[in-house]
Amino acid sequence: MIFSLLKWLTALCRMAVAPTASNRRTPVRKGATALEYLFVISLILVVLIAGVQSVANSTKGLFNKSNDATSKKSN
Repeated sequence: MIFSLLKWLTALCRMAVAPTASNRRTPVRKGATALEYLFVISLILVVLIAGVQSVANSTKGLFNKSNDATSKKSN
């Protein structure tokens, strides 16, 4: 009698707790992991750095042309 009651309480407690790797059959995913967030942030940073470098190169060329034009006029 006591053994069956303990068995029933154990089963009830197992149902109440969150599923673990040992008692679940399908994985439970409720959100993105930190690794996925890191991957997304790194991709955003790579695109941002490439964009800033592109803008820097184009403005560098613009300032070089402006410098050449003003130095030719002063000579």
